[in-house]
Amino acid sequence: MGKHLKGNQSYSLPYTSIKDSIATRLLTVVFSIYFIVTLSVTLTHMAAEYYDTKQTIIQDIQTFFLTFEPGLAQFIWNVDTVGLKAATNGMLQIPLIVGLQIEDDLGEILSSSGTLLNKEGKIVNYDSDGEIMLVPPKHLYNNLFELSYPIFRRVEGKEPIEIGKARIYSSTGIVFEKVRYGFAFIIVNSIIKTMALWLIFLWVGRKLLTRPLYLLTRATEELNLDNLEHYKPIDVETKGRNELKILEEAFNLTVSKLKASKRELEEAKQRVVLLLSTTQEMAFAGSVQFTVIERALTAMVEVLPCLSSTVCTMYYPEQGGGKSGYAWFRMPVMSGVDGHSSLQMNVQLTQHDFTLKDPWELHQQEPSEELATRGNCLYIPCWSEKRLLCLLVIENIDSSRLNKEEYDFVNVLTHSLSLSLRNIEYHTVIADNVRMESELQTAAAVQQALFPKTLPQGDNLEWATYFESASETGGDWFGFMTQFRNQLFVMIGDVTGHGTPAALVTATACSACKVMEEIFYLDYTIRHKIPSPADCLYYLNTAVYEVGHPNYLMTFFVGQIDLETGKMVFSNAAHNFPLLLRKDGKLKHLLNANTRLGYREVWEFSESSVQLEEGDTLLFYTDGLIENTNSAGEEWGEKRLKRVLKNSNDLSATEVMERIKEKAKEFYQSQPYEDDVTLLSCRVTKPFPKRNN
Repeated sequence: MGKHLKGNQSYSLPYTSIKDSIATRLLTVVFSIYFIVTLSVTLTHMAAEYYDTKQTIIQDIQTFFLTFEPGLAQFIWNVDTVGLKAATNGMLQIPLIVGLQIEDDLGEILSSSGTLLNKEGKIVNYDSDGEIMLVPPKHLYNNLFELSYPIFRRVEGKEPIEIGKARIYSSTGIVFEKVRYGFAFIIVNSIIKTMALWLIFLWVGRKLLTRPLYLLTRATEELNLDNLEHYKPIDVETKGRNELKILEEAFNLTVSKLKASKRELEEAKQRVVLLLSTTQEMAFAGSVQFTVIERALTAMVEVLPCLSSTVCTMYYPEQGGGKSGYAWFRMPVMSGVDGHSSLQMNVQLTQHDFTLKDPWELHQQEPSEELATRGNCLYIPCWSEKRLLCLLVIENIDSSRLNKEEYDFVNVLTHSLSLSLRNIEYHTVIADNVRMESELQTAAAVQQALFPKTLPQGDNLEWATYFESASETGGDWFGFMTQFRNQLFVMIGDVTGHGTPAALVTATACSACKVMEEIFYLDYTIRHKIPSPADCLYYLNTAVYEVGHPNYLMTFFVGQIDLETGKMVFSNAAHNFPLLLRKDGKLKHLLNANTRLGYREVWEFSESSVQLEEGDTLLFYTDGLIENTNSAGEEWGEKRLKRVLKNSNDLSATEVMERIKEKAKEFYQSQPYEDDVTLLSCRVTKPFPKRNN
């Protein structure tokens, strides 16, 4: 067991097996390739040596034959078999020749001596008496090869006449005998170089790769996100700026960034907790406008970089003596010893100005719905459409330290405050209208304001919507969430029953959706986490349970469409199953079943998914479309709806919507609706850019 000491840290460095090192594995791959190349070169070298030696032998045999050719020609011409036999035996004395066969010009064998091949290709041996003896089968090191040369009778002044042929046999064993020492030298040389190179690579790899990589690996294993503050930078002890040094620097830099990110995450977590607690407090603050504003402002000054001279001014609408205007007052901010600021609730010099119609115009030439900074002042408006609900002015903050996270926190909290003030205003208006016996008209206006003013814009999807209430107010609602990159959320819900109570539950669900979107968006900006449909239903279930349980429950569907791939993930809280019409005319339900919102306080919602394609049509609807009855008491029913949709495959989203409305009106005729009717149709007009296979 070895020890590596650097600074204040100590790493135990065991002498691990070489085979377990990535450097050794890398070396093994490189060495294997080198071995294959060396083996190929060695074999090529040996083959070249073999064939070169063989060619030399062939040339020598040819030279010997030319020496013996005149005598052989003379013996053949004179039909001197004794001389021919003596000549062939003489040639067999040459070490390169193992067999010889002489033929005349007609192919008749005149003489055979030594070891040669017969007509069947078998090796035979002729002894001194001319007896034939069969030789065992040939093998690699004793394989005969034949050289054939014509025998000419040459007479001076005349053309040579071919009078026979000599078949001379030699053996591969003779060739191997001549090259065996060369082969041995080549093989030994390759083995020595290969082993030497392996040992050098192993030593160098161990020193330059194994040890530095072990230090990096060990440091990575010991890295603890909960104990980053005690981490010391590592040093892999390598010279020069090579890849390992770059890895060391990158690792140390990553840890440094992790330290900073951990601090930022802790701060973000505190902001999220503060945001959620403040939003909850505002939700339980009732209809007291000042209390809601005060709680939001308290959370803001706790996060913002306030100074000892920071002062908050609050403007909010007020009526009195038949007049309407704005009340405003100033509150100082105190800095605590822990670095957090708090709001002093002793109001200084409360004033009422019934001539002031829009305090926002005191600070900007053109009213805007965004936060604004001017000098060391932060202006925070809360709006209901184009009407100012309140204006918060935080003066004398340290604007140089105001960062994006703090700005986003204030922005999200401002949206929540606007929703709370809007709900207070809506509840106040509803209460006033109840007392004035005009509750239905006001509730209808409130509900209409809850629906989206515009439909999502995109290259792939075409949308069309329709809503018709059974009375001035209803329990149906639909909406979209579009703040998350390349993700579109479509939502549709239906409160049990209709009228004013259902509309109030719907308004609560709508407000909860907007608050939920801002909270999830804050989480998305901090951690890049996109909420799931099940997350949305879990949040909404809590809101509906607190408001409607047990008398008013709500069915709800949330679909998340990835605008890059076309994949749609959805979760359904007992709502009517949406219909999907494929381009080829096939119709299917988007099946997913959970309990209704508000039925139980806590419920884990399941999810399903479907892949959308170009030419698909989606239809989302509430049960009022198919469960209302005509004058005969007959429901239109899902079968008729599916029949109309199935025959609308070539229509746009708007045309599909109009055809369904037309067919439903024909069926119901003049019979009034007993339940609210909501329709959303969506047509996939183009293929998605990153379609998952």
